[in-house]
Amino acid sequence: MIGGDDIVIEGPSGIDDVMTILSFMRHAWPDAVFEATMQEGDEPARLERPFPARLMAEIFIYRDLSSYTSWKCDGLTNDNGSAIVYIVIEPEAISFVVDDRSSEAGLLIQELVFAVDRNRRARPDPPVVKEAA
Repeated sequence: MIGGDDIVIEGPSGIDDVMTILSFMRHAWPDAVFEATMQEGDEPARLERPFPARLMAEIFIYRDLSSYTSWKCDGLTNDNGSAIVYIVIEPEAISFVVDDRSSEAGLLIQELVFAVDRNRRARPDPPVVKEAA
């Protein structure tokens, strides 16, 4: 379990949001790997273009392969807490779960929220960013 903070963007979600998220994270963490609602036995994929052109319900993005291995072997530790972002994409909201809003991953996701928001501004009802209770 990641624990920590949830950062939520409300508003209709779509494939364009997923592409923004994956592009942003690839730029921020060039060696990142990700898992997305995988079948048993699937391996994580490198976060490289072309991205999967489908709307994913859940995405785990790890800073690199060693972070992925650490999480799979040891679970949450003091050293790997900021090396993962868990993303839940629902029809009317996107939730980002990070270890702490002020951690490396937390600050990165706060920047990502602004990037997604910028890309959504053309929508008639812009999304609202809120903190989970």
